[in-house]
Amino acid sequence: MTLPSTPPASDLQAVFDKILVEFRNEHYETALEQFQHFVRCQEITELQELRARRNIASCLLDLAERGNARDRDGDLFYQNLDRYLQLLACVPQQNVAAIPTLDCFEDSLKYSKHIAETTNRSELATSYLQRFLDAAQTKVGRKELVDRAIKVVELMRRDVEHPCNDIIAQQIAEGTLQAIPQEQLPAQKAMLFNLLADLAYFFPKSGEDEQQRYQRVLDYLDAALRVRPQDPYAQRMTLHVQRLAATTLQIKRFGHDTRNRMGNIRQIMQQLLKQTAQQADAQRLALQLDRQFRDLLLVQQVVEGQQPSPEQWKQEDPAKIVNAKLQAFGWSDQCVEIVGEPAEWEFCPDLLGLALENLFRNSAEAYERRNITPPLPPLTVAIDYQQCKLIIRDQAGGVDSALGDIFAPFASSKPVKGNTGLGLTQAADAVRAQHKTFTLSLSQVQPPQGATFEISLPKLD
Repeated sequence: MTLPSTPPASDLQAVFDKILVEFRNEHYETALEQFQHFVRCQEITELQELRARRNIASCLLDLAERGNARDRDGDLFYQNLDRYLQLLACVPQQNVAAIPTLDCFEDSLKYSKHIAETTNRSELATSYLQRFLDAAQTKVGRKELVDRAIKVVELMRRDVEHPCNDIIAQQIAEGTLQAIPQEQLPAQKAMLFNLLADLAYFFPKSGEDEQQRYQRVLDYLDAALRVRPQDPYAQRMTLHVQRLAATTLQIKRFGHDTRNRMGNIRQIMQQLLKQTAQQADAQRLALQLDRQFRDLLLVQQVVEGQQPSPEQWKQEDPAKIVNAKLQAFGWSDQCVEIVGEPAEWEFCPDLLGLALENLFRNSAEAYERRNITPPLPPLTVAIDYQQCKLIIRDQAGGVDSALGDIFAPFASSKPVKGNTGLGLTQAADAVRAQHKTFTLSLSQVQPPQGATFEISLPKLD
């Protein structure tokens, strides 16, 4: 649609309405061009220009959200916004609606994620909140503007796909707090501090350890309680974070002490093995103790998410590990089924052994817990050399579907104990720790009265 250079005043509203149709049909590029032409018409009133510039802001924001913004659009957005605020201050208040004004303020905050990263968004939020408040005069109050800012911070906090939304949300929240005079709007202030606490909790800063992060969260929550002492969210979250911080610190201290003691035990074990070399019974017990200690080191490696060292990788027939673990449970090699031509795979034998040990123990405990007499053999391990898979099947009653993700910690049908529900988690972690392509999963097809697990160890490039 082409606008006449100087349309009659009677036609201007009809022209505006036609452009509005394009806007509502989400033809933002067309609507933007026509609104820009419209505001250059000499015959339009200040109120008509105000409404057109409100829609120009919406068009520019929508184009930016869709990734269609041009390089100059950032400057254009704020130039248009400045003119909008000039008009807002001039137009008689009885002709101004509060909702479009609040919408335009909200758009000014949303658009801040599409501008240069070096821009101080905190100052921007403070400045525009005050400018909208001044321009709107009595039509819009500080509380309404702050509520819109809180809404934007909430939206950005939840939109985790944008890589910098947490930083932008934090800056907008801080800028909004700066725009609230002391002793005013305590509920809104507390909500902003609570949002800042959430951002600190879920988005730690680079190089920040857990104790530093928890302290930053607690500082924000303390600020919320200073302005609103009975704020229920801040009270509950403070207790939660304090407990979590204390628990984390205790675990860290325990881990440090444990590592020191394990180093001491290792030295004693080496001395014991040397001294019992000529004493068969003592040597056997010492070797068992040494094996338990090495298993403990493996568990520690898996729990702490440590990558296997080069020395842990081997080219080996997986049947060797499978048979060794079956013998440890008193089960024979009759449990093993061979598919394809035996071959050596590249994997970490110790970590695969840890995973198999947990799976075998899971089956043994399931037979006992459900009072099922184990068949012979109690389980089978199919070694598929063609697909590089181990398929473990038992007849111990199957998997309870109500448990959900059985590889999640504490998902178990066993009676609750201190270590309940950690075996399958540890098994999955031990497989996954070797390489990102290595997996432990439940087979898609399960037997009627049992469970089938698959360990996949695909060839590495």
